[in-house]
Order: sequence, then C-alpha cells, then structure tokens
Amino acid sequence: MKNEEWDDVTMEVYDVYGKVVRSVVETCHGTSLQTRINVSGLAEGMYFVRVTTEAGMVTKTFVKR
Repeated sequence: MKNEEWDDVTMEVYDVYGKVVRSVVETCHGTSLQTRINVSGLAEGMYFVRVTTEAGMVTKTFVKR
C-alpha cells in the first residue's frame, strides 16, 4: 500500500524542438521539494521544464545564458 504522504516528482527539461535533454525523478515527502537540475552542459537558449506529480503537471520556460 502506498503511503499517501510520499509522491514521485518527475522533472524533464525539453529543448525548443521538444526533445528531452534532462530528466530527474525524485520522491518527496509532504508538500515541499527543492532540487537542482544541472544544465551546465546545455547550449545557450530557451528551454522548458515540466514538473509532473500525481496532483498534476506544470510547464515553465527558462533561458540558459
């Protein structure tokens, strides 16, 4: 039986062509998760980060300079 307070969080970074260039899966407890995704190897430009949990999904953009 799954503990309702534990949740898998998937974070994916996409380039402007829709290709996944980074992916991280974390298991968090409660409502707060703080993590970092290493983007140092990515080329400069615009990217999208999608965060998915059982509660839903959100996508944000960022620019790597």
